[in-house]
Amino acid sequence: MKYVKQEILEFTDTNLTDKYNEWNSATTYVLEVNETLLTSASMVRYGSYYYRSLTGDNVGFNPVEYEYIKWMKYEVSNKFAMLDLSAQSKSIYEGDMTVTF
Repeated sequence: MKYVKQEILEFTDTNLTDKYNEWNSATTYVLEVNETLLTSASMVRYGSYYYRSLTGDNVGFNPVEYEYIKWMKYEVSNKFAMLDLSAQSKSIYEGDMTVTF
């Protein structure tokens, strides 16, 4: 674990939200063909990435195990990206403004 002291003086916590929900094995995810209107019906957060469903019925298929078969890694899911620009990390807020990855 590495601690990085930030020089940011302030930020609005409400801006730091995930775009899509964490993957749930009991949820059915579908293929949405319109890339400009993606919703939580086809997109999930798993680890440090968002994954997009590639099939019409994707219940119970883990995004990492079925990557390129039923899921496509779509983008980095790091909601603290404005604080941590490392694509291979996932940052968390620990209450004292220290970003951990």
